[in-house]
Amino acid sequence: MRSEVKKAAVLIPFIIKDNRLHLILTLRNQNLSQHGGQICFPGGRQEEKENLLETALREAEEEIGLNKDAVEIIAELQDEMAYVSSYLIKPFVGLIKNDLDLKRNEKEVKEIIVLPFDELLSLPLKMESTVVRGREISYPVYNWRGYRIWGATARILSKLLERKDVIDELNRRAHVHIGGNMEGNRARRGT
Repeated sequence: MRSEVKKAAVLIPFIIKDNRLHLILTLRNQNLSQHGGQICFPGGRQEEKENLLETALREAEEEIGLNKDAVEIIAELQDEMAYVSSYLIKPFVGLIKNDLDLKRNEKEVKEIIVLPFDELLSLPLKMESTVVRGREISYPVYNWRGYRIWGATARILSKLLERKDVIDELNRRAHVHIGGNMEGNRARRGT
């Protein structure tokens, strides 16, 4: 029996720290019924009467205390399927406009991870696969400082890294926010 596809959205939030772009991820609490113990973007299921951008911003506020007015949306990416939980995820790339004191929701988030974007660009890409409901699913895996980023989160990251236009725009806006004094980030090709 096939599960019904549900709609969800995530925010791929970037922050400028020490004149470098950093990506914000969350490590979900182990005891959660879906995606427990996994590294994810802030996000979740769409609620009635909200569009997917509102979902991503609401969930980011609930999970990491990010005020929606502090986020400048750069782009939306192609939908990605979370096969195990049957969520169709809409990713939005955002730049946090000012330095914030993020606060994790202790019920959902074990840790807020702040990954320097230039380090992500230099990580080796490993491919793995698993079988879900009789179907083999391949996914990229990124390993960074003991953290394992895989599944839908890694597929979204991989697609982001292929979008030179989005990365260029992210860098351009980040330069504006800090007055042009920022280390460059270049998109990795051929992932």
